Amino acid sequence: MLGKLPNKTFEELRGDINQEFLNSLLEENDILERYRSFAKADAEKALHKAMEIIHPNRNAYGWKVAAVLLCMIATGAYFWFRDYSQVVPPVIDQDVEICMKQSIKEQLVSKKQHIHNGKETAYTQALDANYLSTFHLSTKKAEEMLQAENITTYYNKEHWLTLDDGTIVHLDRNSRIIYPEHFSRFGTREVVLDGSAYFMVAHDNVRRFIVHTKFGNVIDYGTEFFVSGKYNFEAVLVSGSASFTPFNHQEILLQPGEKVAVSDQDGVTKSKVDVEEYKAWNTGKFVFAGKDLQTVMSIISRWYGVNVYYHKEEYRHILITGNYNRCPDIMPLLESLEYVTNLQFITNGNTIEIK
Repeated sequence: MLGKLPNKTFEELRGDINQEFLNSLLEENDILERYRSFAKADAEKALHKAMEIIHPNRNAYGWKVAAVLLCMIATGAYFWFRDYSQVVPPVIDQDVEICMKQSIKEQLVSKKQHIHNGKETAYTQALDANYLSTFHLSTKKAEEMLQAENITTYYNKEHWLTLDDGTIVHLDRNSRIIYPEHFSRFGTREVVLDGSAYFMVAHDNVRRFIVHTKFGNVIDYGTEFFVSGKYNFEAVLVSGSASFTPFNHQEILLQPGEKVAVSDQDGVTKSKVDVEEYKAWNTGKFVFAGKDLQTVMSIISRWYGVNVYYHKEEYRHILITGNYNRCPDIMPLLESLEYVTNLQFITNGNTIEIK
């Protein structure tokens, strides 16, 4: 704009009307100042300011979107956790169901007394801190167990019970279980066992199931297993996965068909076993398929708490096959064995003589 103009055009601009306009054009300093002002302008800031004018509630809109997204995430997390933490009751097969139904028919249960066939199968006993100390519980857990429910079976009776989470327990004779009336919604599900029991544990992804014994703790997430821990210890995993942690010893993982045992003579051992023996016991039966008499009598002696003596060594090797009902009284079973072996089974207190 500061270049040369034609003479004619310049003369026209010098007229009175255009004099003021011409003077403004000829003021170089004014033009340069305007240019510098525009050059210094922050285009980004100006754009931001303009957008605020156009969308004055943009920040509020963003918060609304964020709130909706958070609600969606929270809802999804809730439903996921609900399904993940859902407790699945144990699967009961037909034999167990029949055994349980028969037990329910014969068993009248009240809060403080448990009756089977008109006679008590179990009773409630007062607990004390000295007794619970033998299970190596934490101070907090021992205090909780002092206030918990407990059932003790008589030496010749068994008992079924269902825990708060749906876990089914088949408590063996002369055994005690201590359990809370209600398990915590979070944390662990813990019981104390003094004796023998078959557990069908409700599956729970969140809460482990722990059986405290005097020999260590069995930890399970929802399977079937048998635990015996009154004088010596054994735990047999029937299905699923579990572990056993002896006191002052590392954790031992178990696979189905494995048994872990603790004894003064052998220490801690793990071996393979036939789980059908334990499953049959849970349904009120003994199942033997080509087992020698010594093996059969060792199973019977464990369940009934008796000692066995053979008058002749050869008797030990007689093979036994068959299914036998496990009656409360041992005599019908011994009479059946007498029939198939042609031997005499003579009882004298807790001793059986075979001759």
